[in-house]
Amino acid sequence: QHIPHTRMVHNVKWVFALGVLSFIATGEQDWDDAGDWNPDFSQHREAPAREVPAREVPAGELPVGSDYVPAGMKQDYFDDVPAGDIGGYRAPTSQDFEHADGPGIWGREEVKGDTKVSYRKTRKSYGTRVQESFSGVWVGFILMAISFGILFWNEGNYLRNQILADNVEKKTRVVPDASAPFDLTKDGELVLVTGEVAGSGEAVGEVLEDGEFGVTAPDGSLELKRIVEMYQWKEVMRIEKREVRLPNNVTRVEKTEKFTYEKAWSSTVIQSANFRAKEYKNPPEIKVGQSMTFSASSVKLGGVFEIGSEFKSQIPCDTALQTKVYHYNGQAYDSNPGSYKIGDTRVIHTVAQQGLWTIMGKQQGASIVQWTDPQSSKQVALIVKGEMSLERIVNERFKNPNFYLANILRFVGFLLMWFGLSAIWGPMVAIVDFIPVVGALVGFLRDVGTFIAASVLSILTISVAWLYHRPLWAGAVVLLCLTVIFYPRAPTSVH
Repeated sequence: QHIPHTRMVHNVKWVFALGVLSFIATGEQDWDDAGDWNPDFSQHREAPAREVPAREVPAGELPVGSDYVPAGMKQDYFDDVPAGDIGGYRAPTSQDFEHADGPGIWGREEVKGDTKVSYRKTRKSYGTRVQESFSGVWVGFILMAISFGILFWNEGNYLRNQILADNVEKKTRVVPDASAPFDLTKDGELVLVTGEVAGSGEAVGEVLEDGEFGVTAPDGSLELKRIVEMYQWKEVMRIEKREVRLPNNVTRVEKTEKFTYEKAWSSTVIQSANFRAKEYKNPPEIKVGQSMTFSASSVKLGGVFEIGSEFKSQIPCDTALQTKVYHYNGQAYDSNPGSYKIGDTRVIHTVAQQGLWTIMGKQQGASIVQWTDPQSSKQVALIVKGEMSLERIVNERFKNPNFYLANILRFVGFLLMWFGLSAIWGPMVAIVDFIPVVGALVGFLRDVGTFIAASVLSILTISVAWLYHRPLWAGAVVLLCLTVIFYPRAPTSVH
């Protein structure tokens, strides 16, 4: 008896050891002979939208109080219910429908699979509407406070931007030839220069290249960028909403999450462990290199002016140079495969090439750096592709955006003021809302009155802010008003 028992234990040990080795091999090597990431689940197609199971419930099966659900309607039940209801769940009862503020399902979402179900009143009770209108008064005051702040700040910001635009137009000195020796008389001033912007590293033997992949940027390039992306599964979720009208002004709301899975290139690893469908898995890491940027140590305008980093950062590195695709293990494809597999890695090289640019900034010796306006404290470091005149730059980059922004914020401030006043006067409408004609008339008068009041308050706020940010104008206006009020009038003769 002892010998067979020993053999049985021995056989179990072998089976266990083989199982462990198989698990390790599967976990550490998930690519095929070609070097592709190819676990057995990577070839699955996109998952269809997941439907929430529901059953047809005949009217006779429903518990007492749930006769508001028509026979044959798809029925979900709810957790946390008294004993005795069907299946451990309950359907909404007439008591739930009659009370908008409890005691049952209002304000909660019940989850069944990927579907969240809730109930709401299509029309709230009179008491609830009045109560909510009084709660909205505080919201109205908050909206008005935000409106005052936006309108007041906006006028100051508009003035500062206008001062900046005027100073840029008056103080900018145009340099006609960027390649000519720089003029020391313009040192410290705001200048506008148009010329060829290029990296000057090759003059001192510097080569802009990615040695790991054997890619070299053309002469004069400002920047070389390596972008590494892996082909992966991506989870896409969309929410479908369905509303079912029930008696007693009750609406049943169903929100169902639908998940689909797509293949996409991504520069970061998408964590497939968080996917709803576990059969879609991505490799744990990108094995072929990392994204990097190689920049020229020196970038000059016209071969004379050194430009600062605040200008270089605005030049896009978007000219394609080379693209290669690799298997997951790093083996390069010999040719374009047409379609890619999960785990494939794409290495893209782009370059910021030399070209004609227009730069506005402060001349500081042989460099052009950021300029600060002493009046508005605003900063200018502008670079534009190609050649652009001073007049066009002032209009397109300073005056026009300032005009549009100021008017948009004025309109937003007015709307907030109007909504706030409407919320403050909301209880007056809610109290008489139960009288059909009177309620509609009071609501209309409220909207018209608050519109006029919001217009007056907005204009008054803008006027006060305008005077506050222009003290000299404010003094002149106040003096004029006092003169009109207290100026002695000549006595009129009485006939």
